[in-house]
Amino acid sequence: MEKAVKNKKTTVEDDYPVLCGGIFFTLLLQTLKLRTGIRTAYHSESDGMAETEIFKALIKIVRKFNEPKSKKTFKSNVSDYKQCKNSGGAYLTFHSAEMTAFDNKVKKDYSVALASMSDFVSRFIDTELNAENKPEKSVWLVKALLEIIEKDKSIKKYQTFYICEDGSAITKEELRSVKDFCLPAFLLGIWHFIVLLRPDNESGKRTYNEWHIEPEYKGAKWEFNSDIGSGIDSDINVWIPDIVFPTEKEKPAGDESTDGQENDTADEPDIFNNKENRSGEPAGNNQVVNNPFVVNQNQYGNNNVQIGSIGTVTINND
Repeated sequence: MEKAVKNKKTTVEDDYPVLCGGIFFTLLLQTLKLRTGIRTAYHSESDGMAETEIFKALIKIVRKFNEPKSKKTFKSNVSDYKQCKNSGGAYLTFHSAEMTAFDNKVKKDYSVALASMSDFVSRFIDTELNAENKPEKSVWLVKALLEIIEKDKSIKKYQTFYICEDGSAITKEELRSVKDFCLPAFLLGIWHFIVLLRPDNESGKRTYNEWHIEPEYKGAKWEFNSDIGSGIDSDINVWIPDIVFPTEKEKPAGDESTDGQENDTADEPDIFNNKENRSGEPAGNNQVVNNPFVVNQNQYGNNNVQIGSIGTVTINND
């Protein structure tokens, strides 16, 4: 009689799929706005949509970002993080004090955290409406994240996510019945969960490999090839709020770092102005905003110009 073989101890690394930072970043990259080009013709400037620029913006939602001394090393760190080969390297690791500060911001100063993620969405995520008047890529992104949360066995049913636009949290079990999602609030809640509770980014390596076609030669791009999101067959509503950008005096103390590029010097908004709540009724007028510059994110068409309130303008045609 053969001896019984001991069962191998199951670890997070053996599970599939797993939600971690690299997997979250991978899904975000599938929903980016159309790139305008690698470089502009006259200024040799990046279009701001490189993976390193996007990850810088994610880091800035959590803490200040100090420009790396070696752009090549940082680019390599981001690539390895995306593929779940490491947990961040020198530039991407969040320290305990930074994690605590981010946790406090989400729980005690939610409007600031939400405005930062709203700015991230407006800069990078494709929210264009399809023929059915739905932000198609955004709907897919939410469904993909919902499916991986549902299938990730390491996320228990009582685990909470701060994904509600009012700053409240709901459990994984409660999440199953939600049909209405504010995209920035949802993404903020997922990012908060990852930063606080998923420091082991390498746990998603199998998930990344399963979702991609490995290139034939070194240095080539891994091709995303997954039907993640198709497992959520129910209709969901994903909406994107308006954003109010504060004036100079109203900017929160936060990320003051700069890398000398226009794409990284945009001020993060500190006020979130949602015109309607879930029921469609006007939100309560409990917030006072002095001299706001209002940008309606759901604006479509070519050659749009945003004009804020600038007072009286006198034009002399001499």
